[in-house]
Amino acid sequence: MLSRKRKITPIPTLETIPVEIKDQIFSSLSQETLHALLLTCSGLVEAAAIAMYSRPEFASTYRFAQFVTTVSHSQSYAEMVRVLDLSTFEQGDDKEVALAGWREWKYRTEPLYSIQKEMSSPGSKIRQGQGRQLNEQELKFNPTHPKPNPFLKQWSTCRDIPMGALIHVLKACQRIKKLDLSHLSIAADYAIKSSSHPPTASTSLIFVSDVPKSWTWRPMDLQQMYGTDIIKYMTNLPQLETIRIKKGFWLSTELVKRIVEDCSRLLQLNLSESGMKQKMPWAIKGTKKEISDILRRDLPQESADSSGVTDVRRSQGNTLPF
Repeated sequence: MLSRKRKITPIPTLETIPVEIKDQIFSSLSQETLHALLLTCSGLVEAAAIAMYSRPEFASTYRFAQFVTTVSHSQSYAEMVRVLDLSTFEQGDDKEVALAGWREWKYRTEPLYSIQKEMSSPGSKIRQGQGRQLNEQELKFNPTHPKPNPFLKQWSTCRDIPMGALIHVLKACQRIKKLDLSHLSIAADYAIKSSSHPPTASTSLIFVSDVPKSWTWRPMDLQQMYGTDIIKYMTNLPQLETIRIKKGFWLSTELVKRIVEDCSRLLQLNLSESGMKQKMPWAIKGTKKEISDILRRDLPQESADSSGVTDVRRSQGNTLPF
């Protein structure tokens, strides 16, 4: 007589469920939860990383600088990025909570600029002017965010990002489909051409904003970056479909023409309130064809330097990063 054995069906777990279901679950999780999964469960690292890096969110320019270092030195993470939204870095008011920014990350290896993590107790403070108490939501969102360094306190509430960091991301993350640079303040930056500072990133680029060194560079070792350099790497993104640059005061008619002509898969643009002159005809939300038709008309002239390129620093209030 044959014995009958009970067939035991294993109970599904988060690690064993189909990838499609897992992706659906992870797409609804917050960045904090995804980061916690990365740190606590080795079986979920890949799925959590894909969900987190596909549409990264940044609490500060310090976190963005960390992201830039990661994707510019790891092609696997760079290839996960599908949406890059930097519109959250819009400049705030004087009452904004001061946090460490990308300058603290630049000097992270220098003892003089060493940073401390903010205490998460209800009575903790972040110095900014006279200082103010953090509310519960801010403590929850930034429980361990580094404080601004006293030597860099003049930039403690500045929410700009260096042009080199943006270029690193645009060159490394070749699968970006949606790009949002609205309200973004871009700090001047320079590519380093000195053999004493060879690039370490996969982008084969290195900028002054990458090196923990004060402004003691020789002019011959540097090459200034302009708005055309941003457009160059933007238009090289083979899967880019949507661009949003509201209040992009560094944009010019010539740069917009390059975007429309060179982005082969581009479908939608939102350039509202952009341009060095107010109410430029192309500064609208529309399809690629609609804006292309506008660009064929006679448009108002814009001022430019002798090279035909406008310096981003001038359009952003001469923001100097170093």
